[in-house]
Amino acid sequence: MNQFNGIGRLVREADIKETKAGKKFARFTIAINRFNDETDFVDCVVFNERVVGVVEKYTSKGSQVGVSGSLNINTSEKDGHKFKHPQINVQAVDLLDSKNSNNSQDKQSDNPFAKGTDDLQDELPF
Repeated sequence: MNQFNGIGRLVREADIKETKAGKKFARFTIAINRFNDETDFVDCVVFNERVVGVVEKYTSKGSQVGVSGSLNINTSEKDGHKFKHPQINVQAVDLLDSKNSNNSQDKQSDNPFAKGTDDLQDELPF
């Protein structure tokens, strides 16, 4: 079984690109905190265009996301030395906050539950 699940924050804006065939894909890195105050930086790639659209539209630097996918170890060689580059091939992204979370007024106007409790009492049918 090869399954990765992790929660972290985007280190920078996701890099959205297109293949030669015109399919969009996304690359991003998330920072995952460990229990001992250390941080792991995990590279992620998304090929599912629906998930790429979600990443592009709803995330930004600092956004907290949950990612699920499979671990892939890429290898490369430079000057006779071999390097391993772990990467997550992401199948699903859970948004744990959004691109607009810094702008609370916009978030409240989109959220029907952000009204005061007095306003909600007036709208209840009972």
